[in-house]
Amino acid sequence: MIRDVMHADAWLFSAKQAWQHLFFRWVAIASLLLVMVGSTYFLWKVVPMRKHHPAFVSHYNVYLGIDQVGSWTWAWILPGVWFLITLLDLVIAYGIYRTDFYLAASLLIVACAWGLPWMGALFYLTLVNA
Repeated sequence: MIRDVMHADAWLFSAKQAWQHLFFRWVAIASLLLVMVGSTYFLWKVVPMRKHHPAFVSHYNVYLGIDQVGSWTWAWILPGVWFLITLLDLVIAYGIYRTDFYLAASLLIVACAWGLPWMGALFYLTLVNA
């Protein structure tokens, strides 16, 4: 069962079948749009602040305040990690569509659902770094 998913032809066949399913298509598009819109807004607001601030606040805690400061490369790493995790989740979901529909649907929903906390975290990091 797992061995079939590892072959590129089997993955492509499963992905083509999943793409024909309307739910899989729209949730995948919504997940990727959420990542792109959230990351673009974050980078659009945060990257110009590099000129005014020497360090990037990469974590803010309500109880402790600013508790993690790093270099400005973290402004690129955070949206990049979000994109890679979402993309990996979609690849796995589309690959196992034929063998386990419900697991694939669950992974697809998770890919879309964890975009909301990521987007919220990046939004608040935008406010803290302003």
